[in-house]
Amino acid sequence: MSKFIMLFAILSLAGCVNQIESCSEYKPVYNEDCEDIKAVKVFQTLNDGALASVCNSSYSDICMGATVFVPKSLDKTMWDDKKITPPQGKCFVFNDVYKYTSKDDRNRTVPIASFAYKYSPESEDELIERMMEGRDKLYDACIEEFKSTKNAKGDAQTKCKCLADTMVVKVTSAKASNEDISEQDLNKEIIKECGTFPKSFGF
Repeated sequence: MSKFIMLFAILSLAGCVNQIESCSEYKPVYNEDCEDIKAVKVFQTLNDGALASVCNSSYSDICMGATVFVPKSLDKTMWDDKKITPPQGKCFVFNDVYKYTSKDDRNRTVPIASFAYKYSPESEDELIERMMEGRDKLYDACIEEFKSTKNAKGDAQTKCKCLADTMVVKVTSAKASNEDISEQDLNKEIIKECGTFPKSFGF
């Protein structure tokens, strides 16, 4: 799955993607994808994020649990030993994996930690607010990807605005009509509306 499609789904539709009926009725339903993790602690910063250890609690300095990857889209200011906790009303979720080579030259695969809402929206206004938050985060992630991509062509701001706006329109339209939209179809729509993107975008 494209990292941008995944990011948008996590940020704006968590608690709704697999519970369309509950979203249309605006009943608060708990997001079953939430992990029982209170905090993670960075132990190695990378260009696109950081590796972190799961903490026993948000108050404890003992963080020797599983290793996870924290992308820059989750926290732009990474440093060694920084502790990261979910904002109010959100939780950690694992929706993808990150592969890297460790210092002992071993190939490693760890879950990517992202934030998601604990409950589905309770009103139409809250749903729209989440969508707009997802749109803004998607735009920021797109700009960061352009910055890290060598020889990227085109105006990053224009392309990223188009990407974020197209994602909102297509996904909300599909959800409103109770229609499924595949990743492949969404990719085609983005390219049709916004033009081509660097290969690292996954479109």
